[in-house]
Amino acid sequence: MAGGYQVDLNEMGTLITTLQQAKDRMTDANKALGDSTPSDMGSREIDSAGAEFQDRWKYGIGKIAEFSGAVVDGLTKAKQAYADVESEAIAALGQSPSGQPSPTPVTTTPAPTGAQSVITDRLGGGAS
Repeated sequence: MAGGYQVDLNEMGTLITTLQQAKDRMTDANKALGDSTPSDMGSREIDSAGAEFQDRWKYGIGKIAEFSGAVVDGLTKAKQAYADVESEAIAALGQSPSGQPSPTPVTTTPAPTGAQSVITDRLGGGAS
């Protein structure tokens, strides 16, 4: 397609799945971190650093999970919109999803016995 672009719905689906998995993993990591306490780490200095890290990590990972979820939602809607447009275009153009024209019934009136076909006449094969 000259000057345009093409959307691969299968690849878009793969991206959506990958982002959803990333969101889930980030959420799980935050839960696991939340289940531990800074005092589980050892000395007072480590406890303090651990508490600070835990707060920052929880906030940052929470934001990544939130944004990943928003991207997943947007991509899912976009994928469905592309699929709908493609289906509507196929229906409007009378083509199958494989790009082959859909068969349309053709009705013809048989030529009278002994008469030549229109094609034969046009090719100059008619009797003169």
